[in-house]
This record gives sequence, structure tokens and C-alpha cells, in this order.
Amino acid sequence: MHFLSHIFFRAEMYCAAMKSDFHAKFSHALLQTELTPYQKEIITSRYIAAVDECVRDYRWSAVVFFTLTMTITVGGIVSTALTSLLQWVTIGDAVRVSLTWAVWALSLSISCANIVLQAFSVYKKYVLGTTQRDKLMNEGWSFLAGCGRYTELPQEKRFGVFCDKIENILTDTTVKLLQAIDAGVQSQQPPGEDQKSEKLLHLRALSDQGMESEIEMA
Repeated sequence: MHFLSHIFFRAEMYCAAMKSDFHAKFSHALLQTELTPYQKEIITSRYIAAVDECVRDYRWSAVVFFTLTMTITVGGIVSTALTSLLQWVTIGDAVRVSLTWAVWALSLSISCANIVLQAFSVYKKYVLGTTQRDKLMNEGWSFLAGCGRYTELPQEKRFGVFCDKIENILTDTTVKLLQAIDAGVQSQQPPGEDQKSEKLLHLRALSDQGMESEIEMA
């Protein structure tokens, strides 16, 4: 428990520092540009806020991912060691009962952690969050520096291209995240559940067609 608390604490400190560092530096650089106050307000309220939220999401997905992964890895090693101990070492009945319950609790924890990891696509969310954060930050600095896609654009067109690119990044990541979550939920369904759902939809469609034909005949 102390080790997990240390992980949470370090993640909080790291992400808080990342947020304040980017927020302060980008806001300061934004004030030095020739953009209108309205454009600066849009960038502050939309872009910088989106980056801050992305950093928070990345923080929690990273903590959850590493916690679940450590639970599965360490729990599996300890569970295997205790099982071998129960089989090959002569111990008292009271100790044997305690170790048996410990193995059962570890096995349950490993199973639950594995289900959460797969059903909610924690790893994919962690990867997508990292990619989204880096893309947003790179796009912002490229916009301010006038490099990359903004090199040959006139000043009056850069803002529109920047806003369009930011919205595309946010939308693309959201779509990929929903697809990953849906794939994880589908993988946890019992075998044949998809076929049952398709049969129900097919029967409902046939029923609707039958009702429509009766109405037309009437």
C-alpha cells in the first residue's frame, strides 16, 4: 500500500508540474503575439483548457494503468509462490488456512484487475492520452513559432488553420477512445451474445415489416 501511495503521489506532482509549466509558458508566449484579444481569449479558453484537461486524463490513466499492471504482475508472482509453499512445505493447519485465503484474495484481485484493464481499454486510453497531449502541445508551439504547416501561411489564415487542426485532434482522439472502449466491452460479452443480438434485431425488423404490410393492406 505504501508503494502504491508513493506512485499516486509522484504522478500527482509530475502532472501538476507539467500543467503549470506548459500553462504558464504558453500563456506568456501568447501575450507576445499580434493576435487580437478575441483570438487570444479563444485560444486560452479552448486550446489551453483542452491541454490541461488532457494532462489530467493522462495522469489518471497512467496511474490506473501502472497500478493494475503491478497488481497483475506482483500478485501473480506472490500467488504462485504461496501455492508452491502450500504444496511442498509442511505447515500448521492455521497457517495453511490463512495462506489459502491469501491465495484466493490475490487470485480475485488479479482477475478483477485484468477485467478492468481489458474491459475499459486502460492501456489504449493511456496511449491515446499520451499521443493527444503531445500532438496538442506540438501544434500549439508550431503555431506560435510559425513553423511546420504554418511556415507559408499568411498571418491572417494561421488562426483558422490552428483552430481547425486542434478540433480535428480532439475529435479523432475521442472517436478512437470510444472505439477502444466499445471493443473492450464487446470482448467481455459471453460467447454467442453478438449473434443473439443480431437475431433479435433481425426478428424485430421482420416484425416491423409485417406490421407495415398489414397497415398497407388495411
